[in-house]
Amino acid sequence: MARVLIIDDDEQVAGLISEMLLAGGHEPVMEKSGIGLLDRIGKLSFEIVITDIVMPEVDGIEIIRQLREVRPEVPIIAISGNENFPAAVGLKFARAFGAFQSLFKPFSMKEMLSAVDEAIQSLPK
Repeated sequence: MARVLIIDDDEQVAGLISEMLLAGGHEPVMEKSGIGLLDRIGKLSFEIVITDIVMPEVDGIEIIRQLREVRPEVPIIAISGNENFPAAVGLKFARAFGAFQSLFKPFSMKEMLSAVDEAIQSLPK
């Protein structure tokens, strides 16, 4: 089991991911945006981060970049499926900035749980 921080401005997507994680025995924690996230990062307890790439105010690439500075050990799973910004480009940037894994929306529960399991296995023992 892992405590997983989900950052997505779309409440339906965040809720669906949360349900998938709960079904897989994980504990989801949801944030609607990355605004002020780094100011609160020390107060939040999580082992893995799932972040959308295309969001208003603070995008997922910036979240990944900043998390890498303060919590480099945390595996980050980037997700995207935005029609206005090619998902493949966003996910490629996410990997370049340090995302551990990337998934195209829509993804299956099996794909999400597999990515989370791989992230857990990458954690320092």
